[in-house]
Amino acid sequence: MATVLNKTSIEKIQDSLTYHGRTLIDNKGKLHLNWTCAGISFMYTGSYLIADIEAEPGIEQDFRNDNPFKQEIVQRETWPYLAVFVDDSEDPVQRIEISNRTGSYTLFVTNQPGWHKITIRKLTENPKGKTAICSLAIDGEIKPVQSDDDRLSLEFIGDSITCGFGNATHIRDRAFYADEEDGWMSHAAIAGRILNAETSLISYSGIAIMPWGNMPGPMPPAMKELYPYTDRLAEELTGQTTELTAWDFESHKPDVIILNLGTNDATVIEVKELGRGGMEVFEAAYYEFLQLLREKNGPDPWII
Repeated sequence: MATVLNKTSIEKIQDSLTYHGRTLIDNKGKLHLNWTCAGISFMYTGSYLIADIEAEPGIEQDFRNDNPFKQEIVQRETWPYLAVFVDDSEDPVQRIEISNRTGSYTLFVTNQPGWHKITIRKLTENPKGKTAICSLAIDGEIKPVQSDDDRLSLEFIGDSITCGFGNATHIRDRAFYADEEDGWMSHAAIAGRILNAETSLISYSGIAIMPWGNMPGPMPPAMKELYPYTDRLAEELTGQTTELTAWDFESHKPDVIILNLGTNDATVIEVKELGRGGMEVFEAAYYEFLQLLREKNGPDPWII
């Protein structure tokens, strides 16, 4: 007898999902997993698990060096990667490139159905490609994972270092390639596993404390412009520039906030030609962001 798969909306199962990091369910019921290592976990019994997924590629500027006397800047698309974990394995059973704007992807197959913990996480960073799970096709049941509310909660805020930019390549000093960025092997995710902590990563390659300003080419916003919102980048991509979804700080209180910003600010100071005064501008912007962290998270979290 052929297996019958039932298509299940995210809205129908959303209360059975455990969410990792900042995830967003939009007004069409699509579940966006865009930040590094953002994801979901649930218990599943069934033989097949297939997801209908939508994606939007990012755009990377690169140099084409066919002519050594003329470096031509070209643009190419970068597509997001997801990882699927089964039970409590720290190694993904598969890495999936979401390489089309719409498609169906097989996440799990077994010939011995039984209850399994399924975890789906995004390996690549937010601005380099967006992904949203629209529905799941299942032949079994979904139920919640038993919660562990006593786990340490870590929030990492950073740039390319936190994203894991290029951590899977042996070639230095090259532009972004999605298959060479593995957020699960970033220092943040590894630290979380060592400490048995729940981790959330808000990271963006090239981002700084200070705003880049009117620079040529696509430049990151300042972190203070993203931090208050669940996923401003995704909502603005769809044209939603008003009523952005604010992050629920009351329901998500980290024990420790690890702030890993400042590396790119030296470049901001240089390109803006701020000279010696740039350090004072940087310090003021840094202090302002620390105030924002306290305003949103309250007095309890340690800030490192």
